[in-house]
Amino acid sequence: MVERRKHQRFQVALPLQVSCDAEAAVIQTFTHDVSEGGLAFIVDTPLPQGATVTCMMDLSSRRQAGQVSFRGTVVRVEQTADRHPVKVAVAADYYRFTV
Repeated sequence: MVERRKHQRFQVALPLQVSCDAEAAVIQTFTHDVSEGGLAFIVDTPLPQGATVTCMMDLSSRRQAGQVSFRGTVVRVEQTADRHPVKVAVAADYYRFTV
């Protein structure tokens, strides 16, 4: 299998809030993995491939509060082994860090 990823991925579960231009609800979930180019997360209901999403990831620690927000595009939607929930991968267009 040929590796096509540009950036190394880190498997980490961080609190994540996702809003999708195609959906009315805000989704509360956790990251599955993150990289310089985007992230993946697990949800119960698939988001449309190609949809624009806004994500807010909580990076707070005991010593300091912090968040990263970004807009991106859903590039892949994968069924999990039990076909529910699904893994959604998002390519980030830009990031903004706040402390």
